Amino acid sequence: MITPSLKTFTTTSNRSYDRHKYELVFIDGRSVVIDDYSAMREAWFQHTSVCSHVNVVDKKGVSGRGF
Repeated sequence: MITPSLKTFTTTSNRSYDRHKYELVFIDGRSVVIDDYSAMREAWFQHTSVCSHVNVVDKKGVSGRGF
């Protein structure tokens, strides 16, 4: 069994950031795509024992100025 090593998330800005979707991948290979970062965090912490990792996916059609 994979033991998650990440226990906390850190943010660097309180501003809305919606250029990504989040693919929550479970240890059995299934996955779910979540549009909202806060919802992904909540799902991760509620299901930590069965989560493998999160893939950050660019939203199509969203352009940004970068950093």
